[in-house]
Amino acid sequence: MNIHKRLFVPSIVVIMIFIGFLLYINVSVEERLEVDKFSGTELEDKSEVALAANDFEDNFSEVTLDRTLIVDLLTERVQADIGDSITQIIEQRGDPFETGYYGGGPYYHFDDVTFFTAPESDTIVAMAFSGAELTSDEDKALEGFNHDEAILKGENEIDNYWVEIYVVNDVEVMIEREEENAEPSFVWLTEKQLFSE
Repeated sequence: MNIHKRLFVPSIVVIMIFIGFLLYINVSVEERLEVDKFSGTELEDKSEVALAANDFEDNFSEVTLDRTLIVDLLTERVQADIGDSITQIIEQRGDPFETGYYGGGPYYHFDDVTFFTAPESDTIVAMAFSGAELTSDEDKALEGFNHDEAILKGENEIDNYWVEIYVVNDVEVMIEREEENAEPSFVWLTEKQLFSE
């Protein structure tokens, strides 16, 4: 009788664990199978749906990243952004090498960037960078721009450059080249519609 008692309790425990395992598998399978309400087809695994959604988000992020990367790289390099105060920039960097007027507003030329402000304003509305001084990462980031996506492109007869303008979030990126397929001569970050109006 004592032997039966010792075998009975462990047997019940094993059976309960086995039944629990079967219930877990059943619930897990039911959760993973889902009916697509629109097409009536069964999706085999929720994780496949999640992976497909993640792939779309990753691809979208890559496109967005390609377009915003040049803006991020340039603004980080010069520690300034469109909308910043030129007074604060001068306080941080010291006096510019050259100042003057371009397109009706003042410019402030430093060794690595030229800042432009609106007339009678302290606010930066554009920054111009020499194409020859772009870093390899900045050059690579420009490769993500597709000529077909430019909101404006063509010959600028006043400055004699081929110009492409792209919208990137709340700024525009203008690329000036000596001719259409040449390397960038200048890359500009501007407030929207400064040159594309």
